[in-house]
Parts: sequence; C-alpha cells; structure tokens
Amino acid sequence: MESEPDEERLGYTRAELESRIRQALGGRAAELLYYGERDGPSTSAAGDLRAATRYAEQMVRDYGMDEGIGPLVLAPGQWEQSPLAAQAMQAVQRIVKDQLALALEELRVHRPALDQLVEVLQARNRLTREELEALLTGLS
Repeated sequence: MESEPDEERLGYTRAELESRIRQALGGRAAELLYYGERDGPSTSAAGDLRAATRYAEQMVRDYGMDEGIGPLVLAPGQWEQSPLAAQAMQAVQRIVKDQLALALEELRVHRPALDQLVEVLQARNRLTREELEALLTGLS
C-alpha cells in the first residue's frame, strides 16, 4: 500500500504512530488471515515490516513513548551499546506484535469488505484513493 506523504506535519501522537504501524502491517495481517500462521507470512511484506519496526523504534528510542524505558532519548550510538538496548528492543517487539494483533483483528471484523476488495483488486490490480474510498463507502 502506498501512502501519501505528510510533509507539513511536525508531530505525531502515540495513537497516530500506532495507527501507522497497523497500516504498515496490514499486508502481513492479510496474509495471516487468508493463509494462516504457518503458510501466511511471505517476503512481499518485508518493506512494510521494516517501516513498522522503524516507527516502533522511533517511539521507543526518539520519542520516549514506552512506559518501561521511560521518557528518555537513546542517541544512535547509545541505542546499540546501552544497557537498555535489550529492553528497548523488547519494547519495540511488543509494540509491533501488539499492533499486528490489532491489525489482524480489524481485518477479521471487516472480512466481508476485505473479500470484496480482493475480488476488485484481482480484476483491476490497482485502485486510486478515490476508487478505494468509493468502494469501501459502498460496502458499509
């Protein structure tokens, strides 16, 4: 999924960053939903997984948005060498796992709409934002 840049934004809330992580994990969540835990994950969602991990790392390392690590910033050199590094990576992992679970649940709830979207994409391969919005509005 391609997203539009938000060049004018200066800051994001925790909820907005978590939403971006869920969006990035949407493809992987769909693979898990349709193909299961064993056969679902593929290499096609690698870029999305990198983006989700990057957002989670920024939340922990740069923005102090993890309760366990607390409100501090780990500079790039400190990130790898800090005694908090293992704890910080566990926090990143937890954030990504939690958001993947939420993305999967959202897809389960909206499975009928997702199934119809899959049919349209199989026929057309690509939708613009306007086409996607019109389709989803018609499904609700």
